[in-house]
Amino acid sequence: MDTTSLTSPNKPQELHPVTEPGGPKTIMSSLDKVQTKTEEGEIVDHGADTQLHRSLGTRHLTMVALGSAIGMGMWLGSGTSLLKGGPASLFIGYLISSSILWSVSQCIGEMAVVYPLPSAFVQWTTIFISPAAGFALGWGYWFSYWITIANELQFVVTILNYWTDEVPKAAWITIFWVVIILVNIWVVKFFAEVEVVASTIKFSWMLIAIVALIVITAGGVPEQQGPIGFQYWNEQPFINGFKGFITVLPTCVFAMAGSENAALVATEVANPRRSVPKAVTSIWLRLGLFYILGSLMITLTIDPKDPNLFGGFGSNASPFVIAFKNAGIPAMAHITNAVIFISVISTGSISGYGGSRMLMGLAHVNMNFKIYGEADKMGRPWAGYITTIGIGGALAYINVSNT
Repeated sequence: MDTTSLTSPNKPQELHPVTEPGGPKTIMSSLDKVQTKTEEGEIVDHGADTQLHRSLGTRHLTMVALGSAIGMGMWLGSGTSLLKGGPASLFIGYLISSSILWSVSQCIGEMAVVYPLPSAFVQWTTIFISPAAGFALGWGYWFSYWITIANELQFVVTILNYWTDEVPKAAWITIFWVVIILVNIWVVKFFAEVEVVASTIKFSWMLIAIVALIVITAGGVPEQQGPIGFQYWNEQPFINGFKGFITVLPTCVFAMAGSENAALVATEVANPRRSVPKAVTSIWLRLGLFYILGSLMITLTIDPKDPNLFGGFGSNASPFVIAFKNAGIPAMAHITNAVIFISVISTGSISGYGGSRMLMGLAHVNMNFKIYGEADKMGRPWAGYITTIGIGGALAYINVSNT
């Protein structure tokens, strides 16, 4: 295999001295691919001239890891899963998906510490499996990123229609396409700070929503006649039997997509050896609180036969919105819709970031044009930004035809 495939073509690979308590020595990967220079546990160089700036801290990486997967899958997709599979299928689906995500996150964390490279798992696949597998994974992931941007911009229109449908679809798409561009074109630290704020809002409201659902389940709102308890579990825990469960499981897995973005951000963290383990350790909080406890409260609060799950559209089909409306708390339904809106914009921004870094990583292993492997003096991979956000935003206008 080519021993320089993970380095800049203009920069020869060098051995870097490592200072450890036992004395200086040189450490190289077993495949002679990436050398790292550490000093008391800090990775200073990872053997690839990415031109990216290591300006992010543990706080940024942790919040991206916590908030990147709180999106449409949880806010809206859980309602569809409840309808098709029933309360038991939804809860078990999230339990299984959470166990898978926990294992994957631990593996990603270990690899990101040793190999903090652009496109992360794509280059790891190239190293440890084959260039063909890395090529397929990298380009497949990049396709998913720009498709996600188009998808999220279309969701923006649906979500804002909760309040008004007087504004043309093209206007909403254009406005928030520009927002995604602005979030990404500044220095990476600005992007990270925006994601910290968005993740904090999502995280905080999820806590409030879960507490509110507990109160609703216990019968603590005037609109109810006594507690709900496990009433819906007793009536029909599984809808459509095993077929319903198999239908729900992919939706639960999809809801957790985005956790791997922490590995991409690790490339620009000042001290990945210390920051990445902390971020990965925090995964249990999202799994246990958001998905497992959150899905349980949804199954206790929402009747799988609720007509809003059948005929609802957009945010009106969100189990959280339905629960608050049924409980006679419309203000919380409006706030939930606003948080869903923030989640959509956040997902679009992260997709622009991830897509640009994916193209950069592919360029570094000679699977993409060299121009995508370059960044400006502020560490911005312009070619990747323009291509990813440009294609994704342009395709979002397909939604305009449905008027």
